[in-house]
Amino acid sequence: MRHGLDRRDFLKLGGLGMASLAVPGWLTRAMAEPGADAGRSLVVVMLNGGNDGLNTVIPFADPLYAKARPSLGVPREQVLKLNDALALHPSLVRLRQLFDSGGVSIVSNVGYPRPDRSHFRSMEIWQTGQLEGAVRDGWLGRCLETPDGVTPHSVVFGPEAPIALWNDRGGVLAMENPGVFELATDQRHPADRASVLKAFREIYAIPREGPAETARRRGAEVMAMSDRIRAISQKPAPPTAWPNSPLAQQLRFVAAALEDRLGARVYFVSQGGFDTHASQRNAHANLLTQLSEALVAFQADLTTRGIADSVLTLTFSEFGRRVAENQSQGTDHGAAAPLFVMGRAVKGGLLGGTPDLEKLDGGDLRMTTDFRSVYATVLDRWLGIAPAPVLGGDFPALPFL
Repeated sequence: MRHGLDRRDFLKLGGLGMASLAVPGWLTRAMAEPGADAGRSLVVVMLNGGNDGLNTVIPFADPLYAKARPSLGVPREQVLKLNDALALHPSLVRLRQLFDSGGVSIVSNVGYPRPDRSHFRSMEIWQTGQLEGAVRDGWLGRCLETPDGVTPHSVVFGPEAPIALWNDRGGVLAMENPGVFELATDQRHPADRASVLKAFREIYAIPREGPAETARRRGAEVMAMSDRIRAISQKPAPPTAWPNSPLAQQLRFVAAALEDRLGARVYFVSQGGFDTHASQRNAHANLLTQLSEALVAFQADLTTRGIADSVLTLTFSEFGRRVAENQSQGTDHGAAAPLFVMGRAVKGGLLGGTPDLEKLDGGDLRMTTDFRSVYATVLDRWLGIAPAPVLGGDFPALPFL
């Protein structure tokens, strides 16, 4: 049975659609110049929950490692040695191959002073780049306000923008599934969807005057971007061996969007499940396998598409885990941890030193590299943005770029 739509219902649906896809003025520029070169792009991979850095980059030669982790410690004969002191978890075998080719830098012991073990607070610190005070914007979103005019328009996989991209100007395109990224209609009457979308397109095609014309243009831009996102997601991919994990599927779209020159400078993806308080061994190994395979497939796809020179990938997690395993064969919230930087421009190698298991900070690894130095390096040497105004101070750059 067909359900009719009166004028009030129609306007309500229009409001729903605009609310779900509403975007600021940057979309006008992106759509006006779809082939414009966005230059270098940054891909941020957020590891939600607090990745166990000590079982990711392992100080295998230190006897205190095995002593602190009688159940969870990776046996010395299984690790993937990087040097005489550090090794990767065996699940990171694909990433190790990329590291050997010089395409990955590993920065160890990254954190911040006076670490906080709260997921919310630590994630807030990492994403705002600020240790104190009420901060309303993120370290990347703040770049929209810098006087040099560089605007890092961003694409996010998720229902909303992460704190790192917050600002008071918008400019973030958030979506959970690019294949169905389209104008919202009344879900109670799915049979009417095609006719409703057709009606919107007809309305947006008719020039108006005054505020109505502004609304018409915005609506047309939203629908055009919706069409473009779905088209990108449906394009045949190069013959890259992509795994089927959620992270891999996010990165697969990012590679396609970068080749299509969507216009974003920042792409933000995430992988969950790292809050491993219990039964960690197999769960963490599987997470690292997914991370390794997705990152390596992404880099291979970028290379095949001929755009690897312009993309930098950065991983981070809100904190590491405590050195000692707990009684549930898991690990609890900790502090400093390693992160990965990947790309053609990366110099490769190990930075940050070896974790010192003798000098702990209340059972946690001590920070030797402030995370803001990582950000400062990315901002200055990759995005071309002065880091001090963004981070609220001067932090020494690191030699991974």
